[in-house]
Amino acid sequence: MKRRSLALSGDTVYSPSFVTASQGADVMFHDAMNKDMVAAMGRTLAQRGRANTAQIMTDIQGYHASPEDAARAANEAGVSTLVLYHMVPPVPARLIEPLFLGKATAVFSGTLKLSEDGMIVSLPAGSKAVKFSSGL
Repeated sequence: MKRRSLALSGDTVYSPSFVTASQGADVMFHDAMNKDMVAAMGRTLAQRGRANTAQIMTDIQGYHASPEDAARAANEAGVSTLVLYHMVPPVPARLIEPLFLGKATAVFSGTLKLSEDGMIVSLPAGSKAVKFSSGL
């Protein structure tokens, strides 16, 4: 019987150590931040006199991976499925997904999903399948 596994990152930039630890996993869960969007938010906040919040938009970029970096990690680890979660900024509509992902789909050719509230990811025993459903 094939053993199933997942790899889970959190609040991290691209990490070769995480890639090594993820080798052979079926699914990689990775945080993702669109740094261009966050930078634009920071500039707008600064223009509106919200210097402290604008600074946060700068600071958080040092400990979140871009969608492209998450895709690179998934590709190098050889996983078949990448689920992006803890997305900054949140993606409010499917129409925005391509803008948020940037070039991630060109970097990773496997299954790439953006997490949603209530998303259930199942790894059936004895299979290579990765199944998605909703608990809501």
